Amino acid sequence: MKENKFCKKCNKLKSTSDFGTNKSKKNGLTFYCRDCTRIYKKEWRSNNKEHIRIYYREWRDNNREKCNKWQHEYIKNNPDYQIYIKDYSLKNRERINLNSKKWRQTEVGREKNLSYVSGYYRNKKWIPLMDNPFPDEIKVEWHHINNMLVIPLPRITHRKMLGKNHVELCNNWIREYYLSDFISEY
Repeated sequence: MKENKFCKKCNKLKSTSDFGTNKSKKNGLTFYCRDCTRIYKKEWRSNNKEHIRIYYREWRDNNREKCNKWQHEYIKNNPDYQIYIKDYSLKNRERINLNSKKWRQTEVGREKNLSYVSGYYRNKKWIPLMDNPFPDEIKVEWHHINNMLVIPLPRITHRKMLGKNHVELCNNWIREYYLSDFISEY
């Protein structure tokens, strides 16, 4: 095999070790040297950022399970990364909460959040009887009416009712709060 090859891009004679492999070519090497190929690919990526972004987004959507598996394996095998994420979350908690709140207020965010919440409860074998009627500022806990159905209660109210007669107290509060308008109409 020849020791040197001429690069058609930079018009220089270079060693064959400076060329990539291409099995479809007679000599098994690419037309352009690795340096020229690197420059060409860098220019192409900078000129086609939107195309690349769309391609990778579609690929991730079509291979969600594979991506999740890789991510979980990476996190499990890299304890330094776990520490980094924890530190980052603590340092940027306010900014993260603000951004996630803004995102949840968008139409897409509301749809994703509702699908996540309903999927979460479906996986837990819980079924929310209704969506959360309380404003975002009020933290909510889900109280079991029975083994399957849950209903939102303000966290402060729910925590005050802990004890032996927890279920009875919560059910009375639910009747007063949720059914008072309904009963007064009849």
